[in-house]
Amino acid sequence: MVISGGMSAERFELHNFDVLLGGVAIRANVYRYFFSPPRDGDAAVLREISGMFGHPDFHVPIGGIHGLEDFKRAVADGWNQPGSGKRMFAM
Repeated sequence: MVISGGMSAERFELHNFDVLLGGVAIRANVYRYFFSPPRDGDAAVLREISGMFGHPDFHVPIGGIHGLEDFKRAVADGWNQPGSGKRMFAM
């Protein structure tokens, strides 16, 4: 599983009026594939994502590998150092 997302150290802010009055919606798109198979219309987007991840120059920085018992540190480090990379859990 690859989790892709903005790992910038800069803060992203959205005013509540943008959400309430501007019709902005915040939703996770990838998680739906954990619960149901992709729809026919999703094939092109999923091929594009697979192509990006399969490119030889694609690199996911790893900020640390933690045991499950170390989850508090993993979350804190990810929150305090978002640009250092993704946090992984070893099971």
